[in-house]
Amino acid sequence: MTRSVSAIAVLVAAAVVAMVAWVGVGAADDDDGYLS
Repeated sequence: MTRSVSAIAVLVAAAVVAMVAWVGVGAADDDDGYLS
């Protein structure tokens, strides 16, 4: 149980980091914050 909970936490953290990176790249590329 603990192992699956920590695995989910790692996946969620990775998804958050990926979204922040995506939005950051999009903001650099365009004014609306998304890749065009």
